[in-house]
Amino acid sequence: MAFFVAFHQTAFTTQKDFGREAREAAWASEQRTLHGLRSVEPKMFLETATFRDINIMAEEAKRRAEIARLRELHTLKGKVESFAKLRGFDIDAMNQNYTRRKFVEQELEKMREKIPLHKKQSEAAKDAKMQVLKELESTKRLIQELKFNLDRGD
Repeated sequence: MAFFVAFHQTAFTTQKDFGREAREAAWASEQRTLHGLRSVEPKMFLETATFRDINIMAEEAKRRAEIARLRELHTLKGKVESFAKLRGFDIDAMNQNYTRRKFVEQELEKMREKIPLHKKQSEAAKDAKMQVLKELESTKRLIQELKFNLDRGD
């Protein structure tokens, strides 16, 4: 009895990945129930499958197809995907281009916001340059006066 209890503990399990496949199967079954599909063990067209089982699988396939069709008719995303499929467009490539374009537009907007600041900095630098040129001109005149006075003094 103790061996049986210890065997069901996680540390001593013989299940692969600690029963991950069983959890995934349970989740898939729950999702099928949420979407209105019956949880039937997956049976392919075996000799042991009855006509009723095959009929149930066909009904479920019809129901899934109807859900997909209604999604295409009643949602914008479905309409866009349907149109793209008819035209042979690659939706994934379009999404990447849209994302890239959106990023470029955001960067451009950031740069546009910085333009007034850079204009002010440019005008300030231009004013400082003009001031330096004026000082240089006055310094040249002063040097010429000093040379003239020095030449006259000789």
